[in-house]
Amino acid sequence: MLAMPDGLNWDIMNTGTKGVANDDLNSLITRRWAPRVKHNLSASGGNQIFNYYVSGGYYEEKGLLKFGDESFKRYNLDAKINAKVTKWMEVSLLTKYKNGHEDFPWNQFYGRAWIINWIGKLKPGTPAKYPGTDIWTQQTRVEEWRNVRENILSNQFVVSPRIKLEPVKGWVTNIELNYTSNQNENIRTVKQYPWVRPTGEMAYLPQSRAQTEYRSDLTTNRYISPNVYSTYTRDFGAHNLHVMAGYQQETYNYSNLNATAFYLLSDAVPSLSTAVGEKTITDALGHWATQSGFARIDYNFSEKYLVEVNLRADGSSRFEQDERWGVFPSVSAGWVISKEDFFPLKDQINLLKFRTSYGTLGNQNVANYLYVPTLPIRETNQ
Repeated sequence: MLAMPDGLNWDIMNTGTKGVANDDLNSLITRRWAPRVKHNLSASGGNQIFNYYVSGGYYEEKGLLKFGDESFKRYNLDAKINAKVTKWMEVSLLTKYKNGHEDFPWNQFYGRAWIINWIGKLKPGTPAKYPGTDIWTQQTRVEEWRNVRENILSNQFVVSPRIKLEPVKGWVTNIELNYTSNQNENIRTVKQYPWVRPTGEMAYLPQSRAQTEYRSDLTTNRYISPNVYSTYTRDFGAHNLHVMAGYQQETYNYSNLNATAFYLLSDAVPSLSTAVGEKTITDALGHWATQSGFARIDYNFSEKYLVEVNLRADGSSRFEQDERWGVFPSVSAGWVISKEDFFPLKDQINLLKFRTSYGTLGNQNVANYLYVPTLPIRETNQ
């Protein structure tokens, strides 16, 4: 134990006999400015047949706390390649990767927001450290910032290959795939940190090792969407025709794993396996999927009389099997009266168009699995 003169904890506050320090706490624990570092490197080149673009970046930002070791780092990589394989086929590939790491002081009850609020309430005259020790006073929260932490690790990967076909002039078909995966891990730890009792003895907070804590929240999700759509455009004198048809599919899978464990045997290696106290584990699994077929016909005569017809068939996994599909038609008609010879205000109005439309749309913005009867899962002694 570290011996110190007897006293009361309030004695170091601004109302106590030792609350007359001239330590300038704000300058000791906060910076007047925080450094930021940003690096970007890119390369591009090619010709009409083949071209590429590659870009990489690094970003780092420090926080305003001198002893809180706040930091944010991010690495990113982007690449795009495009090649004209034949006169009628073009292939491209887009990829992205991003990795991030955040490290901040944390509080079990108020998260991160409490830091700014606490700094603003530091009392003038409060000493930085307990007299005769190298331990920061409890009022500064420096020891807590060092030992109660939140770390967030995030990874994202995106890949999107595309093929464009035009075997006949005016007929263009696009084949696309969009894939995105995310993984985020949030780790929060509560370790013991030193303080000095009113009796002058060194002790630790949390006062019981059973209150030390390790939390791990792991979230992963994956989204994949193939798309195929084809368009045909043709002019027949004053008649203009545009036809489009396509198919889209989406699949989204996610999983969450949340674990909390108390009583860390060692602050040096905080983990679920080095905790011997109460442990709780929860998880969540789910997915949703959609399928859609769609078509559109646009026709106009001399760009004066316009007609558009749409038809969609959409299916969603959010509904029970017999109710998943819906068909949604729409139609619109327009008249560009300003192109008529009899229009009297051609010099004053460049474009005047009347349009009317009617149609229906679906809505799948509901929670997953509402159609499945469920019972709560819990243990009972009966």
